[in-house]
Amino acid sequence: MNGRRRPRLIAVRSLTLIFVAVCAAAVLSAPTSAGGVAQVSRTKQVTYDQMSAEQARFAASLLTAQPVPPAHVQRVPSLAEYPEGIFETTQAPLRAAQYAIRNTYQVVRRGVILKVYAGSLRTDPTQGVLVLLTLSPTVPLPEQRGLVFQTPEKLGSLHIDRVDGDVILISTDRGHSWTFDVRHRRFGTQ
Repeated sequence: MNGRRRPRLIAVRSLTLIFVAVCAAAVLSAPTSAGGVAQVSRTKQVTYDQMSAEQARFAASLLTAQPVPPAHVQRVPSLAEYPEGIFETTQAPLRAAQYAIRNTYQVVRRGVILKVYAGSLRTDPTQGVLVLLTLSPTVPLPEQRGLVFQTPEKLGSLHIDRVDGDVILISTDRGHSWTFDVRHRRFGTQ
C-alpha cells in the first residue's frame, strides 16, 4: 500500500466510526415502543440516509482518485509549456563536483527536450565541455542519460553565445570560438 492511500483509508475508517457512533447514540436516545424496538422519526431517518450517502460518495471518491506519484519522481513539464532559448544559469542536473556550468540552451525538437550545458571540468577549468541531455516525456528521469563532449583544445570554460539551427556558437573565457553541430555531435571552427 503506497503512502497516499494509507491516510485515505484511515480517513474512511474514521468517518465510518463516527457515523456508527452517531447512529448508536441516536438509537439509544430514541424513544422505544413497548417491545423495546427503537422508533426513529422520519426526519432522523432522512438525516441518517443523507449521512450514509455522503459517506459512500466520499469513500468512492477516494478509491477512484488518480494515484499521486512519489515525491522523489520529478515531473517533466508539458512540451507546450517548456521554455526555449539560452539561459544564463549555473544550475544543472549534473554532478557539481565534476562540472562548472556557465549557461544552458534548451529547445523542444521532435517531441524531445534537448538541453545543452556549457562550461568546464571542475578538476581542470581549462578543459571546456558541453553536456547534451535529452529528456523524453515517456522515459523516467533517473533513466535518462547525457553525453559529454570535451573541446579539442584546453582553452577555457565554454559559453553558449548563439544558436543557428542545429549549430551552437560557443566561446571560451579566453576569447577562442568554436561551433558545435548538435545533429552530427562534433566541434568545428568558426
